[in-house]
Amino acid sequence: MGKTSNFSLLKYILCLFIISMTFTVNGQTNIKVGYIFGYSNLEQTKSIFDRFNINNPQAEKKLSPVKFYNGIELGLRYKLQNFGFELTVSTASGSAEALNVFQSNGTLGKDEWSTSLLNFSFGLENYFGSLGYGATIGTQKLKYKTNFETGDDKKTIYNESVLNSKFYLIFEVQANLLSFSIRPYVSTTWKPYNIHDVELTIDPQSTLPKSEFDQDLIVYGVSLLFYNGPQR
Repeated sequence: MGKTSNFSLLKYILCLFIISMTFTVNGQTNIKVGYIFGYSNLEQTKSIFDRFNINNPQAEKKLSPVKFYNGIELGLRYKLQNFGFELTVSTASGSAEALNVFQSNGTLGKDEWSTSLLNFSFGLENYFGSLGYGATIGTQKLKYKTNFETGDDKKTIYNESVLNSKFYLIFEVQANLLSFSIRPYVSTTWKPYNIHDVELTIDPQSTLPKSEFDQDLIVYGVSLLFYNGPQR
């Protein structure tokens, strides 16, 4: 799923949001901004990096996949009585490195990797006073960047978007012109990523079949969010 698909989905989500706002004048729109934190265990990436570590026994620091992500979450919420509709964009990233690894020119260096997740989503929520729950549908882009034998500048070696959903609980503290929301969540992809390009970057001579590098991505985390404006 490329940029065109992402753009089409965003247009569809925007249309839904606009339509929802035209059906009533009793609702309310809030801007949200906050921090997002997540944990995932990328087993396929761990297998790739484990083979890298075996081939670099002299490394003082072993390479391991990113497990913890943090970043920002922004969006709009349209609230109608006990129901909420949200448009959200979030981005979170983490980094990993291996120290004193022999490069192709025979020198010792540092191999750095970064992993990022970019989400666009539309969510439906149900509130019971200060408590609630919600679910989203959207796209999630997984990106790997590395300076593996390239020097200081990192280059993108993997970049793919798939459909994604998030399920979360809502704990909200409301004031007249501001509210604070804590949202523990779990997100999952509708189809696996295939990170064969990461394997080929680590080992260009690899003969393992591409089908072995499918990676389902489940993320457990929490969002800490502020909403502006009057709270109903």
